[in-house]
Amino acid sequence: MFLSKPRLQHYLFAHRFLRDKAFGNPAATVDDLSRDGGSQYLKMLWMTTGLTSKDPEDEFIEPDDIACYPFLIGDKYRAVIVEFPEPLGPTEVFFVAIVIPIDAKRGDKCPCQYFTLELSSDGPNDTVLGEWKGSGHLNCGLGPPSGGIISKKQLSLACWAKPMTPGSMNASLRNG
Repeated sequence: MFLSKPRLQHYLFAHRFLRDKAFGNPAATVDDLSRDGGSQYLKMLWMTTGLTSKDPEDEFIEPDDIACYPFLIGDKYRAVIVEFPEPLGPTEVFFVAIVIPIDAKRGDKCPCQYFTLELSSDGPNDTVLGEWKGSGHLNCGLGPPSGGIISKKQLSLACWAKPMTPGSMNASLRNG
């Protein structure tokens, strides 16, 4: 089923709540989501924010499919991919990737990149890779087709096509 508009709960969590949390304290966010229990922590946040942010017309979206996958990008960056419940409307996300320098500590004002792999408004088989830079959302081009399950590896490779620094273009991706 493809919806003509995004469900508010899904959209606000990925494009506002988690984004603001990541930009507010990048290392703490990546640390919290990367630790054992990170997925459970995120499910609790989803439920708490979802009860207050969903459109009254929409059903509550259960957090069953939410999961966190930490990994390293070479020896310079660490990241976490967040998997979301299945997107049904445009701009709802399949995944978010939060990328920070490997040596960032809680409370540091460090660079943070926030990528999204979203369902396109063109239809249920099209995706768009996006990136948030502060309060601005950039469309970085087409993502992989969603005709099946999009893997964490596909998102990882798509995200690193636009590296944080010119020297990281050749960074190797290692699962963490």
